[in-house]
Amino acid sequence: MARNDQHITHAATRLREIEIGISKLYLEAAKILSGVTGEASSAEVESLLVSNAGLALEDVRLIKYLSSLPDDVKECLNEASLSIEAAKLLSAAHPDVQNHALGYLRHNKRLDIADVQQLIGRHWQDSLEEKQRAEHDRSKFLERLLAARLSSIETEVEELQTAVLDLADLMNSGADDWQDGEVPEHSLDYNVSFASISALACRILAAVNGIIDKDDLDALELDEATKLRSALTALQRLADGEFAHNGGFGFSVSPPKYLSNELHDAIGYLATADARSIARVPRKRPKVLELLAGAGGSAIGLMGAGFEHVALIEKSRDRADTLKKNWPSWNVIQADIGEGTRNRLSRYRGVDLLAAGLPCAPGDGSEDNPDLFPMMFDALEIIRPRSFMFQYDQGLRQTAEEQDLAGAIVSLERDGEYRVRSFGLDPLNFGLPHSREHGFLVGIRDDVLGVFPDPEALKPVHRGILKVIWPLVSRDRVAKLNNSPEQIKFNHWVDDWERERGEPGKNHFPTVLKKLASTKAWLDAGFNTTEVSERLPYVGDPRIEDGTFVPFITTEVLAVAQGFPSEWKFLADTHGVLGMIADALPPVMAKVVGLAIRSVLEGQLLDLGKALTEQVIDPARIGLGKKQLPNLNGAGRRWPLEHTKGSVALQNKAYRYIAGEHIAVIEPNHKQRSKVREEAMKIHAETDYLMALEREAEEYERSLLPPDE
Repeated sequence: MARNDQHITHAATRLREIEIGISKLYLEAAKILSGVTGEASSAEVESLLVSNAGLALEDVRLIKYLSSLPDDVKECLNEASLSIEAAKLLSAAHPDVQNHALGYLRHNKRLDIADVQQLIGRHWQDSLEEKQRAEHDRSKFLERLLAARLSSIETEVEELQTAVLDLADLMNSGADDWQDGEVPEHSLDYNVSFASISALACRILAAVNGIIDKDDLDALELDEATKLRSALTALQRLADGEFAHNGGFGFSVSPPKYLSNELHDAIGYLATADARSIARVPRKRPKVLELLAGAGGSAIGLMGAGFEHVALIEKSRDRADTLKKNWPSWNVIQADIGEGTRNRLSRYRGVDLLAAGLPCAPGDGSEDNPDLFPMMFDALEIIRPRSFMFQYDQGLRQTAEEQDLAGAIVSLERDGEYRVRSFGLDPLNFGLPHSREHGFLVGIRDDVLGVFPDPEALKPVHRGILKVIWPLVSRDRVAKLNNSPEQIKFNHWVDDWERERGEPGKNHFPTVLKKLASTKAWLDAGFNTTEVSERLPYVGDPRIEDGTFVPFITTEVLAVAQGFPSEWKFLADTHGVLGMIADALPPVMAKVVGLAIRSVLEGQLLDLGKALTEQVIDPARIGLGKKQLPNLNGAGRRWPLEHTKGSVALQNKAYRYIAGEHIAVIEPNHKQRSKVREEAMKIHAETDYLMALEREAEEYERSLLPPDE
């Protein structure tokens, strides 16, 4: 970043100092209050302080809350990592929220008022039962779209649902006829019922269309918007007469699903609460779409963070081939996202994460490295992901002013669609032996509640050349008696190389860039960068006859220094490989940021620090791709509403009803027929659920097969 005219940055530094001073004063107040809390009852202390000190009751309770905090948390306040406004909000929050916040402070070392609001919102959301939460989400969404007319629409939709079920019963009563090719169109009751359903659906559809702007709905990529679109599609089918004998009762009309409940359930989204059934779907791995995917640094890390790639789009043929070669099960698309972008990207609408590695910062650009942020903003408009991660270089290539970064954040937060965080990370603090600042813009869509843990707050992990690169240089070293002269000579050379790296200033690389200038810093780090060698010195290598020989750098060394496993193969000439490595985001950094994003999406606190010490990828799978079939016997693979099933007798009646027996024969008491229908719907839902799991397993197995040549 340019260092000239940094007035805003200087002002921010001063404001930060003032905020820290304010926090310290509040801690002093808390210490004073701690000294008098035992002198009277809590109510008396509050009353005296309000009257004698002229404090508001809320301020007194804030100071009391601060005085009750553990010492390690007070340190966070002392550093202004917990703002006073955030502490005030916490002081009035539920104890569970307070405890959760303390956990974030200890783990994350910072919490602002927006974070506390997210925790409070998440706690309220999690305190609801599943049906209550679904009802709240639906109500909150539909209040804006349907307003006062929703009530009348709900009643009519419930009437429509009943009519659809009655018509299905009528068809089932003559199942022997229409399954042989004769549909009961000749029946007067059937024709009247069919026509009334179509007319009622037309009336409801007209009312809904009069309230909802179709273009606005299509632009929304929320879960509730998807449900409403399905309801409107089902209504359109019924209004057009494309149901029953003319298409069945499922969304698929070829072949028709005569016993399906899909249309009935879909329109139920617009019905009253009692008429809707809420089924829990199995949790799946969060999905990521990666643009400008490069050679896989970000992809490795995001996969290690638990994301599943729906696609990796990369313009360069060499880089796309590199991705396919190393992880064949990835869906790699070699394409320029700037050409035909909308059609290509629209299929990924609503993906959990949109990730991209950009060559330069917002507002920066040159002929070699254009500013691609405007293209990313367009992609956001098309895809509407639940979150995004844009990474760029804050190193030597960046010349953008701070106003450009601020402008980018403002653009992303416009209309309140995303909460955006901007931060920088240095690979030196992530266990890699070189320093180079990587900038991040991370956004969380506003309908996703949760707190983004700050990766900057992690305790640094420092691992120099001796930890990271030494295993490569010394892998031919064998310490045995009676070694050959060549082995002894190699061992001496390796030991000398190791000893040199132990000296101050010689255990880290200069910044890893595409063009490696031959400098004393590289020689001190143990490598000659005047040329790139195919391999490191080996036993019998004539070059080590000179005990002072400094090995030439290799692409393997550079890749490992950047965090790639040594098994990762780059498919390009030497210059192309250098570019792939230099442009890459270190996988461990991508994993940590990916885990932070995933923790918000799933509403749970993940251990980011653990990621710094774990292996990011299983090197044995490189070249093979993913493995592990889903555990179909796990608890999550069972029907989640098993406990809601009726008695055995009721289930038997439901099975008879599904098989086509007339409802009046199955259940003579008309008041009990709704229970039979409801039980049949549960059986259908359970079947659909288990079949979806089977399809998931089959798709997973197919993904393990090598791609067709």
